[in-house]
Amino acid sequence: MRVTDGRYPYNIARCRHIKVNGTQCGSPALRNLCLCYFHHLSQRTNTELNANLARRGSPGSISLPILEDANSIQFALMQVMRLLLTGEIEHKTAALLLYTLQTASHNLSRTEFNPPSAGGRHRPLRRSRHQPRR
Repeated sequence: MRVTDGRYPYNIARCRHIKVNGTQCGSPALRNLCLCYFHHLSQRTNTELNANLARRGSPGSISLPILEDANSIQFALMQVMRLLLTGEIEHKTAALLLYTLQTASHNLSRTEFNPPSAGGRHRPLRRSRHQPRR
């Protein structure tokens, strides 16, 4: 069953990614897939990361969320703490991850991952010098 929120036609499939706060992404899914481009790429990257860790003989896998809101950053902090306490991650690696999470937290006010609403305005893209005026 497809639910529409007014931004896209009813017949367009939605991304099925559920954010840490329990809300669904809602962006249009890629053709013949159940995720949007952003979440499909993130899932593929996470799979490759864990495959590389397994090839190197690292125990377990790392499951950090996509850092798209304050809830996901908080969840990632809890994951790093868990990895530290269980000895699955080195202190130096944990320090780098924590610094990255601090940066992500600082950048929250300047990022927007949600698609604009139907009545919302897009910021116009700057024209390149080589693009003719209309």
